[in-house]
Amino acid sequence: MNCMKTHRNGRAMTYYKGKIFSLAEENATIKGRHVRVAVIRENDAVVVLPLLGKGTLVLEEQYRPVVRKRIYELPAGHIEKGETPEHAGRRELKEELGYRIASMKFMFKAYPQPGTVTSMHYFYYAKCSKSGKPAPEENEDIIAKRVTLGKALEMIKANKIIDTKSIAAILYYVNFAKQK
Repeated sequence: MNCMKTHRNGRAMTYYKGKIFSLAEENATIKGRHVRVAVIRENDAVVVLPLLGKGTLVLEEQYRPVVRKRIYELPAGHIEKGETPEHAGRRELKEELGYRIASMKFMFKAYPQPGTVTSMHYFYYAKCSKSGKPAPEENEDIIAKRVTLGKALEMIKANKIIDTKSIAAILYYVNFAKQK
């Protein structure tokens, strides 16, 4: 952890700088007024909707220590320096679930929290097959769960999927990207 505080010189004050994000206060101009805003500069991320065929997808049931509970979500992760979103998506799916991607299609990109976070998320769906054993990172506790698209929609409606990126990806896929 690298905590530091730069001098307030009318510019930015950085409070924390780490591997994937930094936290600062910066000046901004809104309607001609000068204001201070909190900024979390975070690496971009990729989200992948893994499809297994016949309307089946794979969710992750993952323990999230920040919210102190297990939640259902899609595989996702930060894009590392020099990586494309597609490469990061393939890496994350192999690491987290042990799946290989046969084909991958871009759906959309979005800012998850544009009021404070700079990170852009890139959303894909991918036709996948099991290819090996997962190799999750040390801080990941993941259980793969196969569900139908219909079941995933029911889980969203029943507040069983409460991860915004996963909800957005599933709803976008069903409404705009899915082959009718």
